[in-house]
Amino acid sequence: YAGQPIETQPVLSVNDLGNVTVAFSTGDQDLVTSADQLNYVFSLTEVPQEAHPNETETKVNWYEELHGGNRVTGPISIFAGALYFSTYQPVTAAHAVCDTGASCLWGLHYLNSAETSGGENVPASGGAQALPEALTTGLPSGQKCVPGSDDEDALFAQGAVIFGVSVVQLPSCVAEDSPDFTDDFTGQNNPSGHRRIQSITPASFQLVMQTGSKGTEVEGGQTKVSSVPLPPPNTSPRIDSWAAIID
Repeated sequence: YAGQPIETQPVLSVNDLGNVTVAFSTGDQDLVTSADQLNYVFSLTEVPQEAHPNETETKVNWYEELHGGNRVTGPISIFAGALYFSTYQPVTAAHAVCDTGASCLWGLHYLNSAETSGGENVPASGGAQALPEALTTGLPSGQKCVPGSDDEDALFAQGAVIFGVSVVQLPSCVAEDSPDFTDDFTGQNNPSGHRRIQSITPASFQLVMQTGSKGTEVEGGQTKVSSVPLPPPNTSPRIDSWAAIID
């Protein structure tokens, strides 16, 4: 595709049927100032062939075109069915040589395209937007990424250059009672000195990105960061085995 290399690491996952999915992007990661390139983000699925079930063929779920030298910068992260990544758009105007270009934060469904026809994906429509709801407020209809802005409450500042995003899990917190408490069952003071759990705060998830000289300062760090909370992934029970018991 336009002779552009694949330099970011492909992201592997599986769909509901267990078929392997692959997401990757094209674009030179060193010469990011070139504005005459056409780059892509692809979502693919390996599906069994009808005539040869033991062999697979590649199905294109969707592809996103990035024009004017725009390209994915840094790694793509997958979380809860969404592909998160950042892109960089270099400056194209000759009179704006002092500008730093523009970054954008994307969230696309790892399988579904933006448009469907007869229940099937339309690959050329790109991926369906999958940004957290907190980031979609104020976005124009049809826009799939969050740009930088000089607004006070913006996720990251205009001119910030983001080289990749990552998903992090914040640890869960447990609050314990002090050893000297009255046991609820015996009504006696705790003679053994054991502790009981008073409350548990479950772990949470965040999308984190480094934003260079613009963003939130981190104690002891030189590079500033921006982060946004992510909803927890959907979980469902899975039966590994079962047995009948006759009493």
